[in-house]
Amino acid sequence: MRRSALNRNHYFVFGILVGLALSFYLPEDVWDLVQKEECPQEAAENSLIEKFGQEFEPHLNLISKPLSAKKPAKNVIRPRYYSSELGIREKIFIGVMTSQDNINTLATAINRTTAHLVNKIKFFINADNVKTNYKLKNIVGFTDTRENLRPFHVIKYIADNYLDDYDYF
Repeated sequence: MRRSALNRNHYFVFGILVGLALSFYLPEDVWDLVQKEECPQEAAENSLIEKFGQEFEPHLNLISKPLSAKKPAKNVIRPRYYSSELGIREKIFIGVMTSQDNINTLATAINRTTAHLVNKIKFFINADNVKTNYKLKNIVGFTDTRENLRPFHVIKYIADNYLDDYDYF
């Protein structure tokens, strides 16, 4: 790391020395030559003035040119929010698989500790009765009681409902 820093400093010092040497050996007449040369735009203007005179005004030939556009302009339908127009999505979605026994204790603790860090938390449980009353409102209950299929139900639920809204799951 020290070696690369020295190499960058060497290039800087070498550039300054070359610049100083060129400034001493450059003749002073070069600056006069550069300032005396006429810019191409001024040369073109001067040649036009010599050819047509001082009162020259250009004329536009609009014959055979349409005066209005052939296609009417389309009205662009703009989205209501700038985030939908720019494609800005929420960052992270957290899904927690838990059981009915732990929903009032451990799930509440997870919700309190991570709710201020993420945009969306959902808890997925196997619910025998979907109408049960829980303290948390972000619970999704699956009536299928097979434990080995629950991760697939969770993935399908997330893909159906939140795939376009979040970057990470």
